[in-house]
Amino acid sequence: MSDDSRKTTPPKAFEKVVTVVCLLVSTGAFMSLAIEAGQTSEESSSWIGKIVALLIYLLALFLLVRHCKGFIGNILRERYVLAIVALAICSAYWSDNPRLSLLRGFALIGTSLFGVYFASRYDLREQIRLLAWMCGIAMFCSFIFGWFDLGQSGDQIKDAWFGIYQQKNVLGRIMAFGAVVFLFFGRINKPRRWLAWSCAMLCMVLIVLAKSNSALAVLSGTVVMLAVFAAFRRSVRRGLMLLSLVGTAVVSLIYWVVTHLQEASQLVGRSLTLTGRLTMWILCFAMALRRPWLGYGFNAFWQGREGPSARIARALDFTALHAHNGFLEILLDLGLVGLLVFGIGFVIYVWRACSLLRKPRLEFAWPLMCLTFVFLANLTEGPLVSRNDFFWVLYTATAFNLFAQVERVASPVRERSRRKQVVYGVRARQSGNPGLC
Repeated sequence: MSDDSRKTTPPKAFEKVVTVVCLLVSTGAFMSLAIEAGQTSEESSSWIGKIVALLIYLLALFLLVRHCKGFIGNILRERYVLAIVALAICSAYWSDNPRLSLLRGFALIGTSLFGVYFASRYDLREQIRLLAWMCGIAMFCSFIFGWFDLGQSGDQIKDAWFGIYQQKNVLGRIMAFGAVVFLFFGRINKPRRWLAWSCAMLCMVLIVLAKSNSALAVLSGTVVMLAVFAAFRRSVRRGLMLLSLVGTAVVSLIYWVVTHLQEASQLVGRSLTLTGRLTMWILCFAMALRRPWLGYGFNAFWQGREGPSARIARALDFTALHAHNGFLEILLDLGLVGLLVFGIGFVIYVWRACSLLRKPRLEFAWPLMCLTFVFLANLTEGPLVSRNDFFWVLYTATAFNLFAQVERVASPVRERSRRKQVVYGVRARQSGNPGLC
């Protein structure tokens, strides 16, 4: 992804506003107004939401064609995201619901295109600023919705805020991400540091009001890793020392939890099964073993009390919408092949992000922060590879950000190597030794 594709014409204010609105819509914002009492979030999905999603897809394609020349070549070169999307489309051939897998596979293409546009059109600093605007709007509106008791939730949990979203955990996850964005934004924009950090505190307040322990855990883990990354930027030795301390603390915590399950559950106010997640994970893994290689097809597993998910619905006596684990969801949808493709891509993106960590500009640490948050958030929530989902937009944008930054860093090295080859070639011809050319 060249600088020419991003900088052909600078984005104007209206385009930035449209981008923020599209990002906000991709989080599922204001869908609490569309849900009725007693409905699930899946039942509340209406033709209006589908039309809005289609408009975002077409808008992303239009903006890519208009402003980001050569984006098709960049998409073809970023093979790991492309492979996952292609596998989702192809899964219609073996899916338990071929029509659904095909339609949602095409929707995944549109969602991915918006992520490509976001990474191609804006540099890292501008992306963080637009994300801060999005999270700020979501935070402010969630306080308004919570204070005046607007909208309906599909959670049926008393006194838990859900803001402009349909579920408390969705609000918690977006606010956890918002806190990370504001903390990071405060570090790269020192004149507005106190405003950014105040917004981060308000995001944490909303997490507490949502009673989302998983969001608190994800935020805590991401903030700890932010400190580790900051240490690595100063010194590799200091970073390794802090990472060793964090690793030791995590292993000790896991050992204590395993050996003191009753005390741990009382401490966090949750059951030993993590509010049923552990039981669901075991059942989902057992179902995944029935179709281990290619899964049940993209988004074809969860069909309520019909289809493959019927056994889990009967065992748990409620209808689940997903596995509450993004990686297990990939295993159910696309099997071991899909999980392996995603895993290889994720490891390569982390490696690329680590190579940028010690670059002089602080925003170069942002891709690694995004990957860290996506990984932690999908341990207890999900799905990750999902159409019309903000976190898939974020993951896709991060992948293309890394491609652009690695290419930019590598370009001067290649240029110096080319110049050396030219110089050596001239010397070789002068000395009569063409073998050095």
